[in-house]
Order: sequence, then structure tokens, then C-alpha cells
Amino acid sequence: MENFKYETKRVNSVQEYLSALLEGYVKVTPPKNLYGDIFVELERRVGESDIIKWKFAECLFKGYGCKQDLAKAIEIYKKLAKSNYGPALYSLGFAYYYGGDRLGGFRVDNALAFKFYKRALKQGYGAANYYIGWCYEDGYGVEPNEYYAMKFYLAGAKLGHDRAQFALSRLYENGVPKVTQAGRIIRVDDFNEVLLWRERAAEQGFFAAQRRLAELYFENKNYYDLEKATYWYLKCYQNEDLNETPILDTRRSVIYGLALCYKTAEKYEKAAELFEICKDEKHVPSIIELAELYENGLGVEESLDKAFELYSLAVKYDMKWYSKCGRALYKLAQFYIHGVCVEKDELYGLKYLEKAADSSDYAPAQFYLAMRYETGDRVEQNLERACKLYVAAANSGHEEAVQAALTLQDVIKCPNCGNFFYYNEITSVRKKCPKCGIMNFN
Repeated sequence: MENFKYETKRVNSVQEYLSALLEGYVKVTPPKNLYGDIFVELERRVGESDIIKWKFAECLFKGYGCKQDLAKAIEIYKKLAKSNYGPALYSLGFAYYYGGDRLGGFRVDNALAFKFYKRALKQGYGAANYYIGWCYEDGYGVEPNEYYAMKFYLAGAKLGHDRAQFALSRLYENGVPKVTQAGRIIRVDDFNEVLLWRERAAEQGFFAAQRRLAELYFENKNYYDLEKATYWYLKCYQNEDLNETPILDTRRSVIYGLALCYKTAEKYEKAAELFEICKDEKHVPSIIELAELYENGLGVEESLDKAFELYSLAVKYDMKWYSKCGRALYKLAQFYIHGVCVEKDELYGLKYLEKAADSSDYAPAQFYLAMRYETGDRVEQNLERACKLYVAAANSGHEEAVQAALTLQDVIKCPNCGNFFYYNEITSVRKKCPKCGIMNFN
């Protein structure tokens, strides 16, 4: 059995690539502009060793540096598999796992794929642990079994396989399946293990791990760390896989996340540059953030006209549902109500407020509109509407709305969960919180 190495090995030349292969590294990552030269060199030396022959087939299979040729790649895999060469057995398992149109009609057979992965592992090819774990997790070609999925992911992770490390961190995040003495499977959270394995995968350049770490450190209040969030978002931004992802929202969310980190750190010029990139890709939250920078002159020259233009653009791009542009609708309402950059029109401004309050659930708009309905300011007085808006804003954490809700006779605060609700919305004769269900309280 060959002594394979499963950590990601990054190289910068054809010679480094070949040297890494001959050292036993199976995941060697060169810059994409070297793919063509690497393919030519692999083809020239294809008879020198099994690992070079296998990597040559991998290039044909994936179209790296050459025209994709699935039939020829699979032919090479099968020849190598006859001598029980582990990587080739693994690659055949991969082919049977995906199959279909993606592989030129190569049939899908999950059970056969699982058998090839097991054969590869038996021959000492540890990378197969990852796909065996995946098969057990999702029930591909075998009965699903979370315990075995964890076992094989862990084995692959300990060998340095980045995908196994990330998969293991995901299972730990969802709760580790453990078998009790009674035979039941329970879930035990262990976030230290989540961080351990996710960071190991991220350090190898695995894009998904880098992104999830960045989101964790920026969005999770228990692990908030702006410096680490910025570091990992920047790693994602610099990762070649960012531009390879077929999902536009993934690319935009990374750039947007990094921009938010810079904005939070008051590095407004860098934030503005990144928001501008996302603006060109019609990313509504980025357009709104960029508008606020122009409105306040942060990192860009102050321009209320430019801010108004950008807020209007955000609303245009989100016109179908108004689900993302509550802040923009609220800001436009203020522009019209106060006659800034546009002819004063309070009634038109109030229409924007209604959209921001109802379609986007934007708390400041709900509170501002509630005050109008409570006093009858430029709208017909409607205390029921005012109460409902105060309740919605208060339940979103708007502090002034919370104070207002506490003074209203028809608004009740649940002593159990702290949720506010309008008394007339209770369907039962007894007082019952619609959120937690507690009953019979004053």
C-alpha cells in the first residue's frame, strides 16, 4: 500500500506539483493558470507511476487543462482498479455516485459507488472515508446511520481531509449522535469540536469552511470576534473558489460580509468599494448600506442626491416583495415627508412607510407609523392599527416601541416569554399568549 497524504498541498509551479504527487499528496492545488502546463507534463510522464496516471485521468475527467474526456478517464480508472489501486477505486465510486447527464450518461448506482469507496478504503486510500461517511449520513447505497457517518468523517478528518473535517464540524454543530445504554440515539452539542474541525478545514483553504467560520464570528453573539470574522471573510474573498461558485448569492454574501466587517471597524472606504461591487450585481442590502454611507459622508463624499438615488434603486430591485428593502422604504419616506432632494409630499411618504411597516416588518417604520395612527397625524386616527404596529415594533426589540406598548391598555406583555400582543387578537376567552401558549395571566 502506498503512503498517501490527504492534506491540501498548495503549489506554484509544475515542478512543485509533480514533486508533491510523488511524495504521495493526493490533493495538490496549483493556480488555475497552470492547469494546461500540468496536463501536458502529466501526459508526457503518464507511464512513470500509478499516481501520475491517475492524476492524468482526473484531469480528463474534470476537464482541467484539457478538453473533458469522460470515457477515456473512466477507461484509465478501470485499468488501475484491476490492480486494486485505491485512488482509482475511489474515482470510480465518484463516477457511479454522480453519473447521469453530468458524466455523459454514465449510470448512477449508489450501491455500487458505496462498494467502490469501501474497496478503496480497504486498499488504504483514506480519502474514501469522507464519501463513505456521506453515504451513511444521507443513505446513498446503504441504510442511513448517523453513528457510522460520524465514525468515517472522524477517520477522514484525522487524516487531514478537508471535506471530512468540514462535514464533521457540521455534524457536531447539529448535535453529535451518541447511543445510550438503552439503545436510544441522543444528540450532544460540542461547539469546541465544531470550531476545531472547521478551522482545520478552513486553514487548508476549503471555501465553505472559511465562509461558515466568518459568519459564525460575525453573526453569533456567543462567539462574536470582529478580527477573526474579517480574517476569514478576507480569506474567502481571496479564495479562487469564490469566482467558481455557481451560486451568485454565495459570492455576494461573502463580499457583503467583508464589507460589513470593514464598516463595523470604521474602515469606510474599503467598505464602500465592496458595497459598490455588490451594487453592480443588484444586491439590495449592499445598495442600502452604500446609500447610508453617501447619506452620512462615510468613506465617500457626502451626497444626499446619491443616497436618494441608491435607496430608490434598492426599492426597484426588490419591488416584487419588498422583503429586503425596509430601511430603503423608510428612508425614502423621510425624504418625501421632509422634502429633501425631492418635492415635499407627505401622503406619498406615508405610502412608503406603509410598505416598510407591512411588507418588510421594519421596526422603525412600524413605530413611526404607529405614532401617526395614534394621534391622527395626516392619517385617519386608528388606535387598533396603532396598537398592532407598536406590538410588531416592540417584538422586534425597538426600545421606544416597547415603552409605548407598556402604556397601552389593549396591549399585553406575556410574563413568561416577554412577547407583546394585542388583546383583541386572542381567540380564547381566557388570556393566552399566541407565542408560548401560557394562559390565565393578568
